[in-house]
Amino acid sequence: MSAYTFDRRTVIRLLAASGLTTTLVGIAGCANQPRASHDWAMAARIRQAIRPPAIPARDFDIRDFGATDGADSSSAFRDAIAACRLAGGGRIVVDGGRFLSGPIHLSSYMELHIAEGATISFIPEPERYLPPVLTHWEGLEFM
Repeated sequence: MSAYTFDRRTVIRLLAASGLTTTLVGIAGCANQPRASHDWAMAARIRQAIRPPAIPARDFDIRDFGATDGADSSSAFRDAIAACRLAGGGRIVVDGGRFLSGPIHLSSYMELHIAEGATISFIPEPERYLPPVLTHWEGLEFM
């Protein structure tokens, strides 16, 4: 059994002789043809197909659910989100203050609105954020 090795130019010449270069142009590596018009047309179709979510015009202020400035407001966030979910969606409003919280899990048709001057600080207790989930950051997988 003999082994044959071909460089890229030989492969392209063989493909050209067989008439396959137009269908296999992407394999050649050095024969990249501009596809800009096709790519931009596809990008335009994708943009046109994207529909922003329709968030209902209902506000759920976390202070109405017991949130207080500077204190653990995790239960107020949970209660406001639950009320918003039951109503079919809306805005969870964080207005004027620094509110502490554990994890915040939003659902569909919800928006977390943090007004100017308001802050959410997450409580640094890792056990509150369990179970860990697999995620990606800068190409790395981690829990």
